Amino acid sequence: MKKKGFILLFMTVLMVLVAIISINSGKMNLTPAEVMSVILGKGTPKQNLIIMDFRLPRIILAVCVGIGMGISGCIMQSLLRNDMASPGTLGISSGSGLFVLIFVVIFSAKSNSSAILMPVLSFVGGMTAAGLIFLLSYRKNKDISPHRIDFNGCSAGKRLWCANYTAYSETGPKSDGIYTALECRQFVGR
Repeated sequence: MKKKGFILLFMTVLMVLVAIISINSGKMNLTPAEVMSVILGKGTPKQNLIIMDFRLPRIILAVCVGIGMGISGCIMQSLLRNDMASPGTLGISSGSGLFVLIFVVIFSAKSNSSAILMPVLSFVGGMTAAGLIFLLSYRKNKDISPHRIDFNGCSAGKRLWCANYTAYSETGPKSDGIYTALECRQFVGR
């Protein structure tokens, strides 16, 4: 238990150090004294803009996203009893990307509403892919096997990746899309 506590403390200190380095570095480098003056509310308007509007929100968002990804990865690996399970290997990321890509290809995502709609579509695509994987892994009167989820997830992930690749290539010349579809069929063994 002491070792885990030490590792957690070390990683927290490391994260704070990286955040301090990140807040000090950029196109306009600021000294640690200037950063402290901004945090205490005594900085110039330009320094306040750089730190409070640009750098600090990005650092906080990066920490929150990292924590969320770590927790979701831990839950996924615990539920599937597989240390290699991740949204990338199970095809959930490909499902998210496919929904967003289809939206971009069809509607070209130029409006302001797309900034709100694309994360929602990404979530819906990931949940749809996860539901599809669990549906394919279900067998009547049997428990869902982690091995079956892994296998179906990898298989669905490759097929969704091919769909992503095909949809992406459809934005260019039509001949590329046909070639990609044939290439993906060969890739997944059909």
